[in-house]
Amino acid sequence: MTTTRSRVSTSPTLRAFGTKSATWRVCSNAPCVPGLALATLMMVLPARGAAGQESDSGGLGEAALPSATSSLDEAEHSQTSTLSWQRSGDLPRPLAGHAVGFSHGVLIVAGGTDFPTPLFEGGSKVWFDSVYALEPAATEWRARHRLPHPLAYAATATMGNRMLVVGGSDQARHYADAFTLEWIGGKITQRALPPFPSPIAMAGAAVIGQTLFVVGGQRQPDDTEALASGWALDLSSPAPAWRALPPVPGPGRILPVVTAQQGRLHVISGAALRRAPSGKATRRYLSDAYSWTPDEGWQRLADVPRPVVAAPAAPFGQSHILVFGGDDGTHASRVEELKDRHPGFSRDVLAYHTITDTWTTFGTMRAVW
Repeated sequence: MTTTRSRVSTSPTLRAFGTKSATWRVCSNAPCVPGLALATLMMVLPARGAAGQESDSGGLGEAALPSATSSLDEAEHSQTSTLSWQRSGDLPRPLAGHAVGFSHGVLIVAGGTDFPTPLFEGGSKVWFDSVYALEPAATEWRARHRLPHPLAYAATATMGNRMLVVGGSDQARHYADAFTLEWIGGKITQRALPPFPSPIAMAGAAVIGQTLFVVGGQRQPDDTEALASGWALDLSSPAPAWRALPPVPGPGRILPVVTAQQGRLHVISGAALRRAPSGKATRRYLSDAYSWTPDEGWQRLADVPRPVVAAPAAPFGQSHILVFGGDDGTHASRVEELKDRHPGFSRDVLAYHTITDTWTTFGTMRAVW
């Protein structure tokens, strides 16, 4: 087992996944203790030689470790601890765009995509319907369920012991289906939620209390404009129904960072879409950030230092949000040129302080190939 540590403020366990078979978890109490999950993260570092956009990458990096070179702002005002990353059981196959959640101490990975034959060798993307589970103290993932159809790029969040999944896509279409996955009696149980108002993929999701929020995304695979919409589903209601929020300021966006901290919804970065002369969509990488509450509406926040498209993120402590890696678009136009020499996504770990409205670089992940 490999472990590195950085000083941070005390908080329960964070769980994180790489792909290309390797899996890691990050904890603020060493060693990692099953059942103390604060949030579930999907690491989105591209595999060596992968394309420069998450939705076209054909594989993600094996894993990442934060360096021990920096600490969070002392304004956290809480007892400090250590952040440690530990190697967990390897995933059965490389995956990108999969849904990740946590239920009754069990880690769940659902759906996803891969290029079994590499993209630059003429391979095509394949979507999967498999659902894997890693039980507490286990070192091997088990296939425990199958989705009704292959699925990737869904909006996903965890509420209590339920993994919530909204929308997503397969090789032909986007979906409006919404459902929960929960580990019950030694198996994964899938239950329907009210369908989303329209098909959607590449949106972001977060939970505040008993309400699920979904922001941004794209209705159809060939759309050349992203959505600025926000929606809420109150699952404490006897008859839950989706209700529209005021749209997010700024351009519509796919693959935004969406998370919650202290009752505020945060939307960070993402990619706007525009029509190219060819008629296809191209991406414009965004650095703006916003928060929302019912009383205050949308508030502009300090820009993130660089775009962090498709980055995993989680609240940390009482006043921080950690953002891991993400695509800044630096090499997006050079995918065909670079091919297997593509250096991959940024490995910075950024920390946003919700009180001071400031960003800092918390550390650097290193990919393991």
